[in-house]
Amino acid sequence: MELPLTRVCLVIGRFHPLTLRCEALLKAKCEAGFDVKVCIIGANAPRSHRYPFTAEEQIAMIKVAGFEAIAIEEVLGRQARHAQFVSVAPEADILLFDDAYGRFLQEDWSGGSVEAVAAPNLSEMEMAKNRLLESGTFEYVSEAVGQICDQSLSPEMRAPLWQEQCYISEYRKSWVAAPYPPVLVTADILIQCVDKVLLIQRGGMPGKGLWALPGGFLDADETLFEAAFRELREETGLDLPYEVAKASLVRNRVFDDPSRSSRGRTVTHAFYFDLTGQTMNELRAGDDAAALKWVSTEEALTMRSQMFEDHFLMLEYLLTEGDERSFD
Repeated sequence: MELPLTRVCLVIGRFHPLTLRCEALLKAKCEAGFDVKVCIIGANAPRSHRYPFTAEEQIAMIKVAGFEAIAIEEVLGRQARHAQFVSVAPEADILLFDDAYGRFLQEDWSGGSVEAVAAPNLSEMEMAKNRLLESGTFEYVSEAVGQICDQSLSPEMRAPLWQEQCYISEYRKSWVAAPYPPVLVTADILIQCVDKVLLIQRGGMPGKGLWALPGGFLDADETLFEAAFRELREETGLDLPYEVAKASLVRNRVFDDPSRSSRGRTVTHAFYFDLTGQTMNELRAGDDAAALKWVSTEEALTMRSQMFEDHFLMLEYLLTEGDERSFD
């Protein structure tokens, strides 16, 4: 008699860390007869207070729990993300641990059912992460996973991540009394000259020490282009006339993934300026930047692990003239 084919369960998420509840969900799928494949989001991403473990460390956690895992790089847009998961397992039921990255799958996935993990499981993961960053205490995780956490994050590594977590918590409290959750608006700038782009090193939290595109928040009395022009001058010291900047604009694009920033719902308008052929004065980093530097476009496209939040994705999109359909 021919045996039925084993059904694949594709588990999609980020495990910071892998908690006992998460392990139990994976094992329940296995006991139900599924071939469990774990897909970790965030290959080559830098550590942050939100995501303190590397993809390799998360894979190690999954492995000690008895499962195999692969890591995928973050991409923009539902079509590109959908294609990622099709390439891993086109015919599979999905267990979704990261609704922010894969919420669209519940509408678009035709390969099988899609189940989102309940909030208490994710809340336990958040509590485990915070307890670990605050005091180095391993709770809600197995002994084996705790050992990986201990080996991965020394006290010196945990301290700035916890400081950043506290900073974000206080930042969010500052507008908790607002009648509606605020939507923050920013302008970011990609500046190119010949075959180089200009990056700043962040001097403050969040993302202190990481590289980013110059940019900042929109003031109440300015247009988006005016904000981009102001930030271009303030953060780089470029003494560029307004009309020259206007003529040097190649394109602009809105980046509005709801989870793109840990500070809250932040919509950014990214402006791409090509200053090739312009006479430029000596650069100087703004007050909130630790440093700035020109980087070849080739090198910039290898800097995913060194860049703040989604700034690499913005840079990559603007430099490579990203497919507009990727934002559908």
